[in-house]
Amino acid sequence: MKKLTLIIEKAEEGFWGRIEYDDNLITEEASSIAALEESMHKLLFDFHQVPVGSVAFDYKYDLTELFDKFKEINVTKLADRAGLNQSLLRQYVSGAKYPSLEQAKKIEAALHQLGEELLNFQLV
Repeated sequence: MKKLTLIIEKAEEGFWGRIEYDDNLITEEASSIAALEESMHKLLFDFHQVPVGSVAFDYKYDLTELFDKFKEINVTKLADRAGLNQSLLRQYVSGAKYPSLEQAKKIEAALHQLGEELLNFQLV
């Protein structure tokens, strides 16, 4: 089964997604992630004759969607952990500004570090 990256962003009403296949950018908007995935499978079939069961999606989220999906993450604390200005991270989250690749990697590293700490945490 072939894996494709599906980049998901928050839209005004629902979600916006994009994938690349054979040097073509395919975009779609849907009310839910499940509906977005279904539409992407249909578009892949319509434009490239890719059978529905032959492709799986690897989801990647923009910052706005990340914080919408995981409301438990504190923007202020994550900014501190990543070594970023708190106000700047809030602007990234709101979509007012977009992070550079370097800034995005800092945020991603801080999230992964937090995830590793949570995986190793044990309650007694």
